[in-house]
Amino acid sequence: MRYRIEISEKAREQLRALPKDVRRNIGQRIEAMRDDLHGDVLKLKDKSNRYRLRVGSQRVLFVLARDAIQVYAVKDRKKAMTEAAILEKIETLNQAVARLQERIEDLEDLRDLEEAIAENAGKPLIPWEQVKAELDLDK
Repeated sequence: MRYRIEISEKAREQLRALPKDVRRNIGQRIEAMRDDLHGDVLKLKDKSNRYRLRVGSQRVLFVLARDAIQVYAVKDRKKAMTEAAILEKIETLNQAVARLQERIEDLEDLRDLEEAIAENAGKPLIPWEQVKAELDLDK
């Protein structure tokens, strides 16, 4: 299925704040995701239509609404990744820590997405094509 993509104002500003090469990489991944959620996409636990797209240390947090991907936030998870890398050095706890870290990240992503949706309440989402053109995300 090919999805429409819509972006909240906050997510657009978060994208705009990123370096151009990171922004373009995320743009390409979002573009690829519109076809059958292609990419490193994970459904966030406990919520039926909340997802995240992982692009390096960046997380694109979105809601799947019928034929639309509604992006509400773009967040950097470098700190969480660094902590996970340190914890992996502890051999006896490696597997347990990895499972717990993933669960915590899911809950953080879900919290961030819910906050972004609430902040956007009543505001229209911006068509992906418009954001892509504004932020020079085409190849």
